[in-house]
Amino acid sequence: MKKKNLRWIAALLVLCLPWLALCTGIAEDAIFPETDAPADDAIFPETDAPEDDAIFPEAENPDDGIFPEDDGEEIAATEEVPQTGLEVYYFDLERVDGILIRCDGATCFIDVGYHRDAQKVLPYLQALGVEKLDCYIGSHAHADHIEGAPDIIYALRPDVVYVSHKPTWNAIVSYASKAQKSVVKGTPCKVLKPGDSFQLGGAMMRCLGPTSIHSCNISDNEENANSLICKLTYGARSFLFAGDTYDYCLEAVEKKYPGILDSDVLQNPHHNGHHSDNVLNLVSPKATVFCTENAHLPGDDYLGQLRNHKSAYFITCSRCDGNVLITSDGEHLEAYCGYPLKSVHLDPVNALVPGQTVQMTGALEPTRRANPRKWLNWKSSDPEVVKVSRGKLTAVAEGTATITATAINGVSDSVQVQVFATGVILDKQALSLNVGEAGQLRYKLTGDAPTGSIEWLCDDPGIAMVTSDGEVIGVGVGETRVVARVDSGAEAACQVTVTEKPVRELDLSKSKIKLKVGETYALQCKVRPSDATDKRLEWASSDESVATVDAFGNVTAVGKGSAKIGVRASNGVYDLCRVKVE
Repeated sequence: MKKKNLRWIAALLVLCLPWLALCTGIAEDAIFPETDAPADDAIFPETDAPEDDAIFPEAENPDDGIFPEDDGEEIAATEEVPQTGLEVYYFDLERVDGILIRCDGATCFIDVGYHRDAQKVLPYLQALGVEKLDCYIGSHAHADHIEGAPDIIYALRPDVVYVSHKPTWNAIVSYASKAQKSVVKGTPCKVLKPGDSFQLGGAMMRCLGPTSIHSCNISDNEENANSLICKLTYGARSFLFAGDTYDYCLEAVEKKYPGILDSDVLQNPHHNGHHSDNVLNLVSPKATVFCTENAHLPGDDYLGQLRNHKSAYFITCSRCDGNVLITSDGEHLEAYCGYPLKSVHLDPVNALVPGQTVQMTGALEPTRRANPRKWLNWKSSDPEVVKVSRGKLTAVAEGTATITATAINGVSDSVQVQVFATGVILDKQALSLNVGEAGQLRYKLTGDAPTGSIEWLCDDPGIAMVTSDGEVIGVGVGETRVVARVDSGAEAACQVTVTEKPVRELDLSKSKIKLKVGETYALQCKVRPSDATDKRLEWASSDESVATVDAFGNVTAVGKGSAKIGVRASNGVYDLCRVKVE
């Protein structure tokens, strides 16, 4: 949280600095109005660095700051989703709970928030292939938990609705529209009591509380104490769902069922609520999920408390983790975070050879860079041919496998990967060159490929050319592939990016000059490096009523005062000369 706060402060300072520049002298954008002025007294702003479109950088380690380094438990962030098992989705709606549970084909949905939240989550469920629910759970009667329940019930027709007491069911029925009313009222409803349980695929959901029902108006805060407290167990792993319950309600459960609260994953009761060390000791969560929004984030003190308890934490809001998915095969826990995406695109992968590893690349739409933990779920159709982990492919044996990357809302893309017993491996997967610059690619043959059987090809010779010994020469600006191919058909490719050789520095012959009205001075400008691709220069004056400058750097004094003469290269590199006219 502290790092994020620092980024917000830095952003505010960047926004404020142009106002400070107005107080320091001549406003820079008076020279080139069509450009954005920098925060300092430079005339020419530096250009923004291009965004890195790679979505799976190998160096990125999303675990840092999420999972305690000294936590020896089996929860870890990963991207290879089990083909069967338990999936628990915590959706980014607002400060409400909206939780989908899928296990071995069975489905359950807990709460949903208001009508608007139900309308937001239904497309996610459709993208995930959820057409019907086995059950719906309304934790308690407050509108921020079950106002949208009729929308879920009407669209997904659960076999049964579970509640802690009848007033919750009555509230759900009252929120149904005229069109929904008959379907909602016709859905079976059951009041869960402590000790009740039901199967959800291979998982068991058990009701632990509330141990007693509080008589209250359903709009009162005390209704929170009537929240269902349920524990889902799948193999050796467990999840605790507690609605808006209070600590004393959880402690009452512990008193009735000693040790029962101990769970691997805790849905933090009451969204961003703060809970006691005693309750955290009773639950001992390996991971805690906050269903909340940007305006109601958990406090730093509570997050520190969770870290002290060695609990990872996830926060379902756009400034933090977005949608959260936690999966289990009954033994391990794996976590994924990410915003809902419109599309996922994977770049093609060249044929591999056993033992070769390749980091996949591609693009996400929309691109949201505020959150570094932008995860895709990965699966290989045949891990015995190609394994995949965090977008990194490892060729295992000869054959063909399909690699699929799926976003948390179900959007996906797939590529087919071939593995040949005989093949070639390049020493580089990417190469950046300037126009006219050369780079060397080296290869290694595997299997029974005969020496000298290599063929070099380039997709676009107008961007780069490749010699018979693997030397690549930049020809024109752009991107292309250089491919090394062997007789078996196996090949390896290097992505080549060719850019102009940029101007690194401009050096004016004078940094200060004094002139009298009517005098002219010829400024000289050295361009470094001297063989830069684009050496075009742009000259400008901050105040043409004091001094003007032509396209060749000739400065003419017009009137008494001070001005700045600037020269700028096409890539934004610049230098300044201060002129005083007497």
